[in-house]
Amino acid sequence: MGKQIRFFMVQQDEEKFLKVIKEFGDTIVDNMLQPFSLCDITSSTKEILNIISPESSIIKSKRGCIDSLFSDTIEFSRSYLKNQNELYYGRLWTELKYYNENREIVTKSKVLNDRYSFYNKWIKKNFKISDDKDFYIGEEAYKLYKEFDLRMMATPKTEVVFR
Repeated sequence: MGKQIRFFMVQQDEEKFLKVIKEFGDTIVDNMLQPFSLCDITSSTKEILNIISPESSIIKSKRGCIDSLFSDTIEFSRSYLKNQNELYYGRLWTELKYYNENREIVTKSKVLNDRYSFYNKWIKKNFKISDDKDFYIGEEAYKLYKEFDLRMMATPKTEVVFR
């Protein structure tokens, strides 16, 4: 019932995307709902953050963390470099429906769906699609892929190919 888009971003690509999030009026937070500035994010080692809007309904777990299943959030998993020549994919993911305690399907807000769709379309418009049509790559990541043989990895043994 969720939606996701997978991508490869290096810092310059990520900065462009983060500016779009800020211009759209959304905020990046960690799982404890602590906000991050654009500078904080690019210098952070956190791999998973959340995109929330002013209208987001946020439900916390007993430990005080955002409960992604029930909250109006978009999970932003960042691409990360491993072994200096392998970039592993990041993704945007959101859950749009869930079962409540009565086993009834609850649909989350239209605002959440619209915001996810906006970011999804932005990535598809501004990034290049992989040969297998499952991944997207930012402009700067693509340059590194072509010029310096940076490998785009879906798994430790599965490389993603771009033309």
